[in-house]
Amino acid sequence: MPRTAGDPPRDPAPGWPGRVLLGRVLAWFCALVAAVPMFGLIDLGTVFGLSDPQYTWQVGVEASWGALFTFVIAAGFAQAGWTPTRAAQGVALPGLAAGSLAVAAAVFRDPAPLVVAGALLVATVAVAWILAARPQPRTRPSLSAALVVSAAGVPLWLGYAALTHAAWLRDPTVGDVTNGVDHWPVQAALGLTLALGSAALALRPGVRWWRWCFALSAGVLAYATLAFPDRAGAMPHPAWGWLFAVWALLILLPPCPSAARIPAR
Repeated sequence: MPRTAGDPPRDPAPGWPGRVLLGRVLAWFCALVAAVPMFGLIDLGTVFGLSDPQYTWQVGVEASWGALFTFVIAAGFAQAGWTPTRAAQGVALPGLAAGSLAVAAAVFRDPAPLVVAGALLVATVAVAWILAARPQPRTRPSLSAALVVSAAGVPLWLGYAALTHAAWLRDPTVGDVTNGVDHWPVQAALGLTLALGSAALALRPGVRWWRWCFALSAGVLAYATLAFPDRAGAMPHPAWGWLFAVWALLILLPPCPSAARIPAR
């Protein structure tokens, strides 16, 4: 039966008692693991000079690692824990990251990212199942500046991933390793995640949380490329940094108001 205004809020995870609490705790735990033990926040610190200055950090690959594990994976789990009624929007982000890491593992012929992808997939499925995550009704996208910017992100970030792979082929010995995982395939996985996420935003323009996650990721990558052009992981030309910066600002444009009111057929 359709709900009316007087009905109580829907239980996001009907079933055994305490299911929602368990799901939220697990989601927040996964967010914490991505941000701290997986060095999401720590690697972001290298971008802003918060790490040991005696060491020459390869800021480009550090920034991409930090952005993926903080602004995509940790942020996705955090949204699921914060708003369990919209858990699907949250867990979709680490789900995209898991798939992208698996693809990167195959392209770079490196099994280490595949291990991370497998663990991430298990955590994503567990949180989604416990919170009974269901996709929100899809709206019909309307032609707008936000739609154009989202669509433009697909070739932009695929290009970022391709240039990352090309840089790795030129000199795979330059970079960094965290928890036994090379940063190069992780950087390519971030590009693929942002490309897939941009395509998803073009189809579901009302997912605001994703816009902020992607904008922060793009902003960090822009700064890393422009401020540290000689470090591993930086793009080969400053124009890429400016493109990332402009895209980071434009992706925050609100979608066409009518998109939230027109259901998809």
